[in-house]
Amino acid sequence: MEEPIRDPSIPYVGVIAGRFTPGKIIRIQGAVPGIAYRFDINLQCGPETRPRDDIAMHLSVRFLDGFIAMNSLQNGIWGEVVHGNTQPVKRAEQFEILIMCDFNKYKIVINDQLFYDFPQRIHYDSISYLTIEGDVTIANITYGSQNSLPTLPRPGPVPVIRRPPDNDFEIVNGPDHSQPPSYSEVVHNLPPKGQPYPMKSSPYNPGMTAPYPTASSSFPSPSAPNLTLPAGMPVPLNAASSNFRPVQKTNTKKYCGYFWSVVIGIIIVVAVIVSKTKTTHTTKSSSHYDYYQNNNNRYTDNWR
Repeated sequence: MEEPIRDPSIPYVGVIAGRFTPGKIIRIQGAVPGIAYRFDINLQCGPETRPRDDIAMHLSVRFLDGFIAMNSLQNGIWGEVVHGNTQPVKRAEQFEILIMCDFNKYKIVINDQLFYDFPQRIHYDSISYLTIEGDVTIANITYGSQNSLPTLPRPGPVPVIRRPPDNDFEIVNGPDHSQPPSYSEVVHNLPPKGQPYPMKSSPYNPGMTAPYPTASSSFPSPSAPNLTLPAGMPVPLNAASSNFRPVQKTNTKKYCGYFWSVVIGIIIVVAVIVSKTKTTHTTKSSSHYDYYQNNNNRYTDNWR
């Protein structure tokens, strides 16, 4: 049995110790931050992530969708995705995921409950790397067998990261989270148990200077009459003092339709009149020609 890999950095790309053969188990213990979107665990056939090597088993924990999706990648093409209707991994909680290799499937156990038997689309002999990426903190990664795998303590609770309304997308009293924090940082930054949300009047941290809201804080709308804006600040479009007025809808298109209908009607009437005039003129010319021809024949007969 290999020594557990403790507190690895994320994203993680590591060689699987030994061959991942039937009877072997990968135990992953970790925790999810309070603000998390998804994280992925892959059993890969190589270390490359861009472009991605073949993935025998792709486990994607998606918090926004509310389920865990599983799939495989072969020659750059994803297979048929499968997912359940439940989400056993929660935000701001610890978890334990066991991946067990069988002869024709991979068993997934989450928090001591069998989650899914993923069919073996790529043979287990091709698996050589484990990759983990996304919004997650990993405490331990252990390789072993079903008989030799020790029982490790589960990670402790994870604090819910709160954001004050006045400071959107800024973590209060926290480190830089461009990368997920390590497990030790999460545990050591845990606030006192049962401590309420910090207020200006709260004894939680009297020296804090962040703009925390108070119990009497009010947030007036931009159109409130008592709202005073600093000099030089643009006036909101929906403010009472704004000169903005929406463009009024006109009937130009309607009137244009009427105009062209009249023009086309006049053209048709003129064409009909011209056609009748030409017909009348042709008829009269034919009559004059017949009259002249008859008279000419009569004169010719008399001459003879």
